[in-house]
Amino acid sequence: MALLGNLFTIIFAIMVVVLQIPVSLAGFALNFASLYGTTVTTLVHQYTKLELDINAAERIMEFATMDTETESGIDAPAAWSPKGAIQVQDLVVKYEKNTDPVLKDLSFSIKPQERLGVVGRTRAGKSSLTLALFRILEAVSGSIIIDELDISKVKFH
Repeated sequence: MALLGNLFTIIFAIMVVVLQIPVSLAGFALNFASLYGTTVTTLVHQYTKLELDINAAERIMEFATMDTETESGIDAPAAWSPKGAIQVQDLVVKYEKNTDPVLKDLSFSIKPQERLGVVGRTRAGKSSLTLALFRILEAVSGSIIIDELDISKVKFH
């Protein structure tokens, strides 16, 4: 924007010389032309700041209308998950209520002490599976059972 403002001032100065505008009027006009770049830069900066402030207000409104997690459920045992066996049965997970599922009817079993690597192409559901395991995304249907305890029944705390 500063470059564009300077270019405008240079073109305006050339026009003043070519058109032989009187000195007093030329100085007055060049002063306003040189302020153009600063004014445009300030205007763009203020517009960007306003847009960011509106974005922050939109987020606040979105968070104010979000459903809160339930505090009910069972307490996890103090030494929960000593084995580390995981069973996922017919898991369906969505990011939002009105969207298509990102994980559909996913079922697998991991035995205790077994190591597992999750690989796949982009948008295959690797991150979504991790989010479901940590209950950041709640299952629409199906279950995740860790050491014979359904994680959907455990309190968040």
